[in-house]
Amino acid sequence: MRRNVHLVVWGLVLATAVLAGCNSAWVSSGIIYRDQQNDWAKAEEMFKRAIDRSGGQEAIAWYELANTLVYRVENEHLANGEVDSARIKMDLAHEAYMKAVELNPEEYGYNPDAEDEADQYVVETAIQAAYAKFYNGGVQRMNSGRYDDAILWFEMAYRADPRGESGFDAEIIRAQLRYNQQVEDTSQDPDPEVLRAVLADLEALQVDPEWENSAKDKTDLVRVKVSVLRSLGREGEAAALYEELLAGDPDNLDLIRQVAAARENAGDREAAGDLYARAFMLSIGDPDVTEKERFSMGFLAVNSFQVAEAYEKLLDLFIRVEPYAITNTQKADLFSAKATAHYELEEFEQAIEAVQPVVQDGGYNPNSLRAWQIYYLSLNKVGRVEESQRARERFQALRDGA
Repeated sequence: MRRNVHLVVWGLVLATAVLAGCNSAWVSSGIIYRDQQNDWAKAEEMFKRAIDRSGGQEAIAWYELANTLVYRVENEHLANGEVDSARIKMDLAHEAYMKAVELNPEEYGYNPDAEDEADQYVVETAIQAAYAKFYNGGVQRMNSGRYDDAILWFEMAYRADPRGESGFDAEIIRAQLRYNQQVEDTSQDPDPEVLRAVLADLEALQVDPEWENSAKDKTDLVRVKVSVLRSLGREGEAAALYEELLAGDPDNLDLIRQVAAARENAGDREAAGDLYARAFMLSIGDPDVTEKERFSMGFLAVNSFQVAEAYEKLLDLFIRVEPYAITNTQKADLFSAKATAHYELEEFEQAIEAVQPVVQDGGYNPNSLRAWQIYYLSLNKVGRVEESQRARERFQALRDGA
């Protein structure tokens, strides 16, 4: 009896589908199952039948199948933890979208005559919407600390559109999250097999020079690769990646800054300083760089040299950076760094001369602990004991009141 009822219902759906328009009966019935009965699984079945019956030549069947698969991945497979099904169907969704364009480019490719922009790029709009759905879902889960879920959603974003810069963005975040999970779990050592799997995925990523953010993308890719290689003990390969990156575009200001930051994070502060200094020098005369940005690059170089104890480089760069220090805070930080360098080089008179504009009444920052410390230590080194004592008392008062 149940079979007979099912056949009656199917007959009604099919009859309605035939009347629905010029689409095949299978496509029309799939749309009815999906849009009127909310039966997405049956809709998927109908669209697949339409594809089979047409020998794979019905473009709308591919397009509607893709839309249905995207919905099912999000609302059924991921919701129920069916990860393998989600992966398979997301890959098929992208393939189906592309097949629709191949079969009917006038309808699903670029249509400049359509009034609505979304109708000009039917498939592209659908793909971008699918990508955004999963990418934004990944961001939300990442921000809430649900890293396993975030990794999966970023993977779905990549599978939704693996072709260009968007897919790259999703994959690089996913790789970083997978790496972070390994190194941030202090209860056990990172799993080399997982790290090698992450590295293999990174090796498969390619950056197109024509991408809008290709320089940043290259640097991000290298940065994550370097982190993984270092965790695997492959320091030489990590260092070579940096050199290769810079050799390919040695005067790209954004790229230099990105690599400098990566080297800084890796603890190679003198190399970072060299790169920040190079970026600073390239920025001089560049109308696209603001004065604030220019000083920032110069001071990052100064600070890196100080941490690396490369004091001669610091003092040489100070002369070039000082004209771009505008605010009292900028001047106080820069002159304090200069004073520190002279002190460490045992050039105590020069240290006193450099720090006085900071600490004197009406100076750049008369309450700077760092400046007063250098001041009293330098005064003591040259035998100006009473002045040193007064400066030390001022330093202690400021420290105790902090």
